Amino acid sequence: MGAIQKWAHNKPFALAFISILVASSADACSEMFGEVKQNRKIMKLFPLPPLEKWSNCYRNHHKTLDFLRNLLATDPIGNTLLDFEQPVKNIQTADPAKLNKLWRRIPFATKQKIMKEVQIYVQEFWGSFLSDVQNDLNNEIDNETYEKLLPLMHCPEAAFFIRVWAPCLIMHGCLPGKLYRQARQGNLESMDKLLRLDSSLLHDPVIGKKIHELRIQGKSSAYDKLLFAAQNPPKKKINQRAVKANLSGFISAIAKLQHRRLTENQIRELFDAIAQDSGRGPLDNDLPESQEGFYQSYQRARKNWLPLLQ
Repeated sequence: MGAIQKWAHNKPFALAFISILVASSADACSEMFGEVKQNRKIMKLFPLPPLEKWSNCYRNHHKTLDFLRNLLATDPIGNTLLDFEQPVKNIQTADPAKLNKLWRRIPFATKQKIMKEVQIYVQEFWGSFLSDVQNDLNNEIDNETYEKLLPLMHCPEAAFFIRVWAPCLIMHGCLPGKLYRQARQGNLESMDKLLRLDSSLLHDPVIGKKIHELRIQGKSSAYDKLLFAAQNPPKKKINQRAVKANLSGFISAIAKLQHRRLTENQIRELFDAIAQDSGRGPLDNDLPESQEGFYQSYQRARKNWLPLLQ
């Protein structure tokens, strides 16, 4: 029995399955966003839309979620993942006893196969998505896949997800809509964070006016800092640790909605199990060494995931 199978032993089926699915995607997510951000050719596949449409993405995160669903639907593995969307939405009303009873009826060999293939499914999907983007640059993508992906790549939500939505969630632990509201209210810290992600917000009527007022009021230091932010990358980086802390918060949120609890040790042990089964050693070295540091990092993320999952 592999380390992941041992971790899942005696845990509720739905919670174990989703937790493994999410944790297994961490390395692939880090690699994908790192590649996309560093490759200007790839960024050109996600052009910025007119300002009004771009601003609407900040105001309504559901449009970005719809884009993700449509993206998943272009791939057979993604369709498999979509089958879990409704159960996750209704998970707070699910009967854990019935789920566990169903799990106990499944033969042991089948359970092993399910847990083993969860990692393969998610890694294949993310790998396939990035591969499709790279193939498109080299004109190697097949016509059927190209026809499916092209409309998605050029919709406003695709650019927003790649450029703003996902990086903001990973680096700052909140959706960009929250920072956008705060920035329009004059919060300088939120302006700084957003402008580093998206310099086009200099042209937002409200934010632009707030920045202009700083200059009129003689607050040159604050004014210069915001202009500097618009010309420079975020202070934080999308790295393995940030991604895994965020996904740990997602796992903890799922457990809470199932009326279950996964401790920080149990979540850490899951990432360690994935490292072991992947041949990377006994421990996942991307996680914070201290128990308190890990707990605080994923608790911040959980707080932001809960409203999205309910």
